[in-house]
Parts: sequence; C-alpha cells; structure tokens
Amino acid sequence: MLAQKDIKQANTTELIQKAQETSQNQLLAMIEYANEALNNLKYSTQQKNALGCICC
Repeated sequence: MLAQKDIKQANTTELIQKAQETSQNQLLAMIEYANEALNNLKYSTQQKNALGCICC
C-alpha cells in the first residue's frame, strides 16, 4: 500500500515538473515572438525614417 502511494506521488511530481517545463517553454516562445516583432517594428521605423529623409 505504501509503495503504491509512493508511485502515485512520484507520478504526480513528474507531471508537475513536465507541466512547469511546458509552461517555461511556452513563455520562452512568446518572449522570442515578441522580441522578433519588436525587431521588425524597429527595422520598419528605421526604413520609414530613412525614406523620409530621402524624400526631403
């Protein structure tokens, strides 16, 4: 009976760890996506500013 309880606890702990890893991976992916979007916006702004100067 005790061994079965230990197995359930180990399985629960493993599931929690996997969920935490998944959450961390999702957050990292979101951060990378947001960073890429910011870099694209920065590049677009630089291009717009460069074109503005050429037109003047």
